[in-house]
Amino acid sequence: MAIATCQLTVGTRGSDDSNESSEAIFKQIVSITENNGLSVSQISAYGADNASVNYGRHNSVFQKLREAIPQIVKGNCKCHIINNTVKAANRVFSAGGCDVDAFVLKVYSEFSCSAKKVELLKDFCEFTNTKYREILRHVPTRWLSLLPAIQRILECWPALKSYFVSLGKEDCPSIIWTFVCCASDAENVDCTVAECILAFMHNVMQEFDSSIRVLESDSATVIDVYSVMNRLRSQLIARRTDKFCGSKAKQILRSLLPLQQEQFRSLVDRFFEKAVLYLEDKFDLNDQVLAHICCLSLHEGQSLQWSELEVLVEKLALDVEEDQLYGNVVILNEVLHTIPTDLTPYRKWAYFFSKATESTELFFPYQSVMLMQKECSVIWRMFGPIKETDCQLQ
Repeated sequence: MAIATCQLTVGTRGSDDSNESSEAIFKQIVSITENNGLSVSQISAYGADNASVNYGRHNSVFQKLREAIPQIVKGNCKCHIINNTVKAANRVFSAGGCDVDAFVLKVYSEFSCSAKKVELLKDFCEFTNTKYREILRHVPTRWLSLLPAIQRILECWPALKSYFVSLGKEDCPSIIWTFVCCASDAENVDCTVAECILAFMHNVMQEFDSSIRVLESDSATVIDVYSVMNRLRSQLIARRTDKFCGSKAKQILRSLLPLQQEQFRSLVDRFFEKAVLYLEDKFDLNDQVLAHICCLSLHEGQSLQWSELEVLVEKLALDVEEDQLYGNVVILNEVLHTIPTDLTPYRKWAYFFSKATESTELFFPYQSVMLMQKECSVIWRMFGPIKETDCQLQ
């Protein structure tokens, strides 16, 4: 069966029509779909930015589409959700006067436009026996810039701390002083709660970044979405339960006063609580379609479970010949060990179908899944700043 892919654009670009209500957008989707000889019931996923008009709990475009197509999959940008999870959780530290984002931005701005200050920092690097590394810029709208910016600061921390302490409280930016000397006037403070938070953020950000990198990789598909998001949630819950904050933060924590240690632990616990609550609110872990799509991953050593595929076919409302489909599953599991393990899931399936040409019935659920949009980070980056709604329909 030949498959054609094209983009249908829904929006008001180039016109004076500013009606962007969910009802208006829904009607445009129906109209454009039918005008192209398609049926709304053929839409498998709805991808747009995470604005409430698109994915709000009540009266959004997605809710209207789901009323018409119960099996439709939410194709909003999961990377954006992960990034916003970090921002939401970081507000716990901001409220406590330890805004990590603001601190990283302020450190960069201190040296970005002053060659003289850079030279002074190099002198402090030599004095503290620290290798000079250029301070990296964190861009809040870029999902993967915070972790390397924090890491670079930590690599230069002895020199940076000495540099800012030498400025004194009056001349040092207040947010930076909080991290290097807290609110005290003393200049001999070894460690601060804020410094401990910085080390903690460097550790926990690796979980968020690794999840985003998996979803943004060229080999990622909709098959990966649920497992990545569920794993991130599980990691956050486990870290909160085990009170794990990373070895570096643990080391700094030991040097703090008992009251400061309690303050840090309380902030970290609330960070994890807020992160998990935000993630669960924005990503539907009860989505049975995404949950059962994972059965098609063909991970090494994992066979395709008939019970999982059976539920997936039912949730997608696919019209398949069940007897033949079951036979195809048996064939796949028999030859699974012959499929090269270094291939991506997409390549593994392509390899199987090229060999088992008679397994046509199994192709239908796979085809339906692969037509779904894995995420819409490209849409977000292109249209996020534009006041209109652009949607991809497949």
